[in-house]
Amino acid sequence: GAASTGGTGSGGAASTNGGAGEIVITPVLTSGTEGAGTGCANPAGTAGTVMYNHDNHVMQYCNSGVWVAMGPLGNAGAGTCSGPSANEGAMFYNSTLNTMEYCNGTSWVAIGPL
Repeated sequence: GAASTGGTGSGGAASTNGGAGEIVITPVLTSGTEGAGTGCANPAGTAGTVMYNHDNHVMQYCNSGVWVAMGPLGNAGAGTCSGPSANEGAMFYNSTLNTMEYCNGTSWVAIGPL
């Protein structure tokens, strides 16, 4: 289902976490009209744009019409995850489960099927 706006503007970054092939990726977060383009509104974004929605604690992408949640809507958490340690909104590839995951402020959430 679609998720509403959220996020605060900040730059993205990637860093290794020292684990077996674990890389923590922090996506560029948008708000308002940053990343304006055709496709999605509130915030505006083009097809394929990925952002973390801080209001609903979920990673989402623009599918050319609406923002689509990549997992279940979360609850307000502590703002961090462990194993690997990262802030809410960070992404990483779990080489044990072979899946992308994001931190929802409490725990890591797998994107797609396991």
